[in-house]
Amino acid sequence: MNTVWLDLKAYSRQLRKNYTFTFVILLMLALGAGADALMFSVAYSVLLRPLPYPNGDQLVQLNSVLSSGEPSSASWLNFKDWQAQNKSFTEMFAYVVQSSALQIDSGENARVVAVNSTANLFSTLGVKPLLGRTFLPDEDQANKACVAVLSEPLWKKSFSADPGISGKTVRLDNQPCVVIGVMPKGFSFPDGNDSGLWMPLHPVITSRGTGYLSVIGRLKPNVTVPAAKSELAVIGERLAGTYPEENQGQSIKATPYREVVTGDVSTALWALIGAVVLVQLIICANVGNMQLARAISRQREMAIRVALGARKWRIAQQLFTESLLLALTGSAIGVAIAYESLHVIKKLAANTLPRVQEIELYPQVFLALLVTGVLTAILFGLVPLFQTSEKDLESTLRENGRGINGGRRRTWMRDILVTGQLSLAVILLFGSVVLLHSLYALLQQDIGFSSQNVLTMRTSLAGETYEGQNLATSVYYPQLDRIRQLPGVESAGLVTFLPLSLGHTTADFSVVGLQNSDPQHPPKAALNAATEDYFHVLKVALVRGRFFTQSDGPATARVAIINDALAQRYFSGQDPIGRQLSFRDPDYIAHPLTIVGVVHGSRQQTLAEPPEPEIYFALRQVPPNSLWTQILLRNVMSYVVRSAGGSPESLSGTVRNSIHTVDSTETLFDVQSMDDVVSRFVQDRRLGLILLGIFAALALIVAAVGLYAMLSYNVQQRRPEIAVRMAMGARRADVLRLIAGRAFLLNAIGLAAGILGAILGSQIIARLLYGVKSWDPVTLLVTCLVLAIITLPAALIPAFRAASVNMLHALRNE
Repeated sequence: MNTVWLDLKAYSRQLRKNYTFTFVILLMLALGAGADALMFSVAYSVLLRPLPYPNGDQLVQLNSVLSSGEPSSASWLNFKDWQAQNKSFTEMFAYVVQSSALQIDSGENARVVAVNSTANLFSTLGVKPLLGRTFLPDEDQANKACVAVLSEPLWKKSFSADPGISGKTVRLDNQPCVVIGVMPKGFSFPDGNDSGLWMPLHPVITSRGTGYLSVIGRLKPNVTVPAAKSELAVIGERLAGTYPEENQGQSIKATPYREVVTGDVSTALWALIGAVVLVQLIICANVGNMQLARAISRQREMAIRVALGARKWRIAQQLFTESLLLALTGSAIGVAIAYESLHVIKKLAANTLPRVQEIELYPQVFLALLVTGVLTAILFGLVPLFQTSEKDLESTLRENGRGINGGRRRTWMRDILVTGQLSLAVILLFGSVVLLHSLYALLQQDIGFSSQNVLTMRTSLAGETYEGQNLATSVYYPQLDRIRQLPGVESAGLVTFLPLSLGHTTADFSVVGLQNSDPQHPPKAALNAATEDYFHVLKVALVRGRFFTQSDGPATARVAIINDALAQRYFSGQDPIGRQLSFRDPDYIAHPLTIVGVVHGSRQQTLAEPPEPEIYFALRQVPPNSLWTQILLRNVMSYVVRSAGGSPESLSGTVRNSIHTVDSTETLFDVQSMDDVVSRFVQDRRLGLILLGIFAALALIVAAVGLYAMLSYNVQQRRPEIAVRMAMGARRADVLRLIAGRAFLLNAIGLAAGILGAILGSQIIARLLYGVKSWDPVTLLVTCLVLAIITLPAALIPAFRAASVNMLHALRNE
């Protein structure tokens, strides 16, 4: 232990003396360790850390699967049958998420996320409240008084962390509701809902054919997911046979809740982890190269130590101790960098990554960094050791005589390290460029509408104020009339589901007079209700027919507009104008919809997916007592307002005031421009591109520095040789060609190996691409150009320095 301490003291003095060498190595190690810590933290928090519920791996999400294979929500009656007939789950609960208006002290309504669930939600999740209690078993029964459990952030923000909040009455959706408890800090369900509240579910819609519920079950101990799937398959077949009209062709899907939470981000995160590993390898190679060059300059010192009796293991211990000191110091600085970068990542990934607020530097991350630091020390510490100890004392002393150039073996070792760095940097650069090309292709494709200069805001009507009324004529159209009169407003409209809003409802339909050739797979379309001006606000193109007009009212024949995706799929080669659509609902069987127009399809769920078939209802014609009015028209309508040229956000205040002039209790939320709505759908790709771009830039810089350092060292060691060449008649151009030619050869080898590795590994990110091939030739060309631009100065500067060697001065020193 004493020798280790002496080695550390001696090496610390050397590092202080060679401060430039120390600074460069510590900077590279710190940047590598910081990237490692950051990505390890994100990956562990999102993918590996247990869910914040006891035995979270036992939680499973259940979905109905339609005959088309599309997952769907569960109906109330199907959920009750799943609950009663299964033997694989200890408990099972259903829930639906909606927006509610919470009246705060100022008398205004604040929008909160309300999770309406069966009473066993908290017992199934296995969580206890911070204050008060959770639901009693019978509080989800009909005619029970309204009760609510608050999240900890909502309790602090809206009720000033009142410790006596339990038992107090608040107003939710203009109705009295008793607060019975507060959940602890950090509790979130569903994932991301850590600032709302939970209420018992009192189902309004109980028909077996209407699915709107999400279902979570907890597996019994020792019951596996495959075993539960087998049982659910039997239950699904039984229900399909018992209720063929509603359940024919349907099955039940079971997915571990962890997979539901993490979604599709695992591929991108593991790709970024791979990028970090490549960066770390490049840094190890570069530091190893620098350590190797330094070891050559210390060869005589090492040879003398061996001559004086030092054992090879003692030299190995010294070199490893020196490397470990550098690696751990760099790791410590890297942790500080990662800690300061965490809040930036959380901000960038707020709407992209699940469990983003759980991202922290956990002890497991420090352990991973410690292991990485030790491995790094071994990698860049033992390469010089191998080169220093591989020859006997006599040859080592001879090789370090006059005119040394480091030996051929050391030369090829440095060449391998440099070309390895370049090839790994090319792989990262290729990945960054192909993702950038993919993002550009995504943003350039036709989304079906114009998002510029459009303000959007969602609305929720409070309580039962408008029970039985036509909301279009009594609330929404009077508000739109006021909005259109505002200065700076060009047009205004309403729609149930905005494009790219992640919300939609679908239904089977039939074409009147047309027999469906496949009863197992009836026609299906997304449903939307819109005003006549909605299409003008978003500049949705009319393909044929007409838009809605003011004459399309409650007393006239019901009409519909379809998108071109529906027309192509179900009316191929026919004119759909004038055809009638019907649904299973008795009201629509008696009053089918007549198609009056076809519009260009708008992207509905993501930018990367083409429009699906969609049917638009005229908002004026939606029956007051329909399910649409009870659920959608009261809770998920969105205003769209086109500005006359100015910033759409500047209209938000006056638009809000106009709406509240008609209904002061109406809750408005998600106020944003349509450009921001579109931008949200490239955030995940943009975040991945930014991170991978940073890693690629870091890798390129490190590789270029490595190439420059190696060539500079080579020129320094070969000064006597270059002087002799010049004395024998070599021109400056010959010397320039000698040094630069070697650099270009290393570049070419590194580029070829990197491109080959990039093509072979491109399938890893293929799922993240849109509109480009993973081996896109344009990307390959750009990669080559960028590498040339970055590495050209690193190659030419040492070459010109070699060509400028003072022959007489160099020979005199020799």
